[in-house]
Amino acid sequence: MSDKKGYHIGYIGLRLVQQAIASWPDESWEGWHRYSGERGEKLVSKPSADLPAEIYACLWATEQIVSRPHSTYLSSSFIDHGLYAAGMHWIKPGGCLPRHLDAERHPDYPWRRTHSIVCFLDAMQDGGELVLNDGQQIIQPEAGQVVLFQTQDNWHWVNETKQHRRTLALFAYQPATGEEHWRQRDRALFRQV
Repeated sequence: MSDKKGYHIGYIGLRLVQQAIASWPDESWEGWHRYSGERGEKLVSKPSADLPAEIYACLWATEQIVSRPHSTYLSSSFIDHGLYAAGMHWIKPGGCLPRHLDAERHPDYPWRRTHSIVCFLDAMQDGGELVLNDGQQIIQPEAGQVVLFQTQDNWHWVNETKQHRRTLALFAYQPATGEEHWRQRDRALFRQV
């Protein structure tokens, strides 16, 4: 794994990725939460959804990359295994994710989000890039690629994609106390580029 201007990249095995794609539920799956807007539709697995075993295997492999002994990627942060707003993410052709800051506050626990971790399942040849640090870094997704980035004050977005963009996401947190917890954003904050 390498450190490249504020984000970290590693890879999980392509066989795991292929198995995850083969087990990916279709649109009619009851476990999807749908976000719709002017820029297309995004599907995210619900925290209560029973994900396919192949998806859990990829999530575990992704966590292992960022949690290796002696690594400082997560520092004192920990992964939310309840997968609130994490798990499977799917942006269909023509979709994108506008410029935003992630939600900071976990809805169920006094936790503050510190990192987002994304594992790309699809290699993107035409669009779908992850743009970090308000446009300073552009990441072209590769199959099996894992990207970890800090979320605080990190404006980021996903460029419009011409193909299906399937990813797995994990979020890392630290405990937050009292007033600090209630001052945090409980939703993503969207702004124009």
